[in-house]
Amino acid sequence: MKLDIGCDSNKKEGFIGVDKFKLKGVDILADINKRLPFKINSVDAIYCSHVLMYSKNIDFTLKEFYRVCKPGAIIEIKVPHFSSHTSVSEFTLIRFRYMVLFSGYIKNSNHYEAKEKNEGLFIQLDKKLVFEKGPLFFYNRILEPIFNKIPHYYERSFLKALFPAYEIYLKLKVVK
Repeated sequence: MKLDIGCDSNKKEGFIGVDKFKLKGVDILADINKRLPFKINSVDAIYCSHVLMYSKNIDFTLKEFYRVCKPGAIIEIKVPHFSSHTSVSEFTLIRFRYMVLFSGYIKNSNHYEAKEKNEGLFIQLDKKLVFEKGPLFFYNRILEPIFNKIPHYYERSFLKALFPAYEIYLKLKVVK
């Protein structure tokens, strides 16, 4: 079973649409702030795009993903980068930074948050800053690979204000 959590009306092909609201493409109603209606170790993949910023308790939400996923399941997450115009709305509860994104849940992470939390629920397969594309943002095709080589410097410098990242992409593998 593959879940597109928070699919809205844009469900990913081949996935079961899960959302809080009954919209076109939503197959199952569920709220990321509550227990998910799936059995333990029943999910092969989760895709979650621009939804986690509405979580009231990110620890609970990630542990729910972990609970329902089979060992080796793949979780793809997209969240707005804190410098993005999409990261702030009246309903947004969390703003995400590349450097610390779920560090406490990543196995063998050397970030200080991981040492404090040390959950080790996931292996990080991929993590990158994603920038808007299109004719007005032609320069982002050149800058994106550069900033992904130096993400810590990018986030700590003036560059994030001049060239705001659109989102952070994270691909995780469940470890059980």
